[in-house]
Amino acid sequence: ANNHVRALAVSGGTIYAGGAFTQIDGGARDRLAAIDTDGGLLPWNPGANNIVYSLAAKGSELYAGGSFTSIGGTSRNRIAAIDTDASAAVLAWNPNASNIVYSLAMNGSTLYAGGSFATVSGQARGRLAALDTDASAALLPWDPNANNNVFSLAMSGSTILAGGNFTAIGATARNRLAAIEIDGGLLAWDPSAGAGVRALSVSGGVLYCGGDFTGIDVVTRNYIAAVAVDGGQVLSWNPNADNVVYSLLGSTITIYAGGAFSTMGTESQTFLAPLDRVPG
Repeated sequence: ANNHVRALAVSGGTIYAGGAFTQIDGGARDRLAAIDTDGGLLPWNPGANNIVYSLAAKGSELYAGGSFTSIGGTSRNRIAAIDTDASAAVLAWNPNASNIVYSLAMNGSTLYAGGSFATVSGQARGRLAALDTDASAALLPWDPNANNNVFSLAMSGSTILAGGNFTAIGATARNRLAAIEIDGGLLAWDPSAGAGVRALSVSGGVLYCGGDFTGIDVVTRNYIAAVAVDGGQVLSWNPNADNVVYSLLGSTITIYAGGAFSTMGTESQTFLAPLDRVPG
């Protein structure tokens, strides 16, 4: 890619990429591309007119969030659904967010969105919203209301975990990390990060966090940390990055981190690092 890749999603044997790039593997691709798992660029080519920050796949549909105002020449304000077949058709689904969508999380037929927006579908939603993925694109009642940007979302059972720059959800203090039920209730879980949380990934009952912080819950953790989903305590896992972690992906045994770092602990790791997961 000739510029930043901000989001990845996998559907079947295809990897979908979103970001700020305009070219991948020598082919023109405006901020959206599809790549075979053997590395080959696929014909799918909807094209966004500005940065794509987040992707979520559901069956034959790919949902995108970002700062764009059109996809494939069709007006779509910061959130859109695209067919994953070769047509790359922009679907009628059109919630219309008032500002950037930084993160998407799929739960069944519901899509959760986080960002800097103040309205979705013309209704007030403070940086967090839930949408039906059927053709209606109905805005759901879920409305936690964060007081600053939400950069990342992750699902853990029936709980939505949110990370960002916020210091309150509704009228309750929550410093950059929060756990919210799908019925909208804010949970007592409250690890409290000292600065922005940019990335979240849940694996094996543990929430892995990346961001600008150098501490969580008064425990020193440089840019990357592990927090128990049940209880919220900071775990001993401590890779100790030397700069911001922007993305995380958990597998059964490994946590993959991406960011601006050049070391993890005493090891040289430039921008990408594979890390052993918390045991268990």
